[in-house]
Amino acid sequence: MKRLSKIGLKDNPFLFPYLRKGGWGDLVGQRGRGALFPGKRAGQAGFTLIETVMALVIIMIAVVGLISVFSTSIARRSGPQPFEITIGTQYVQEGLEKVYADRRNSSRGFSYIISSNYPSEPSLGSGYARTTTIGAWPFNTDQTTYKQVTVQVTHNSVTVASGVLLVANYTW
Repeated sequence: MKRLSKIGLKDNPFLFPYLRKGGWGDLVGQRGRGALFPGKRAGQAGFTLIETVMALVIIMIAVVGLISVFSTSIARRSGPQPFEITIGTQYVQEGLEKVYADRRNSSRGFSYIISSNYPSEPSLGSGYARTTTIGAWPFNTDQTTYKQVTVQVTHNSVTVASGVLLVANYTW
């Protein structure tokens, strides 16, 4: 006790009664009724209802956070991936270049650009398909002056890229 009074613990109203009773072991709740858990008696084990409910609430918050992260990654996967878009864009460009080349070809020209000359291509490889549609531009006119060519590429029935080309009927 002399040693405790030298460092100022003897006069501490919180520590001194516990030190006098059972030493440091009583202070940390190892003997009898502990200072850290004053509501529990020796031999009582387990959790209170409030502790259990609070633990469940914390666990549920963590689970909801994890589910939102996984659902976001699953939602991103349902759309086309960047490499699919890149390949689809290349197929679109190829389809538009075919139409442009036919327009520039002196033996074919503007009159050759009709839907029957550009059939759908259901198998470009690895699940890609290309559809070319030709319509009037503006939409309420005939196809004598301008034609709008739309090329759409799908991968496993999901549109990954599309492009539009406006073709005019003029002489070089």
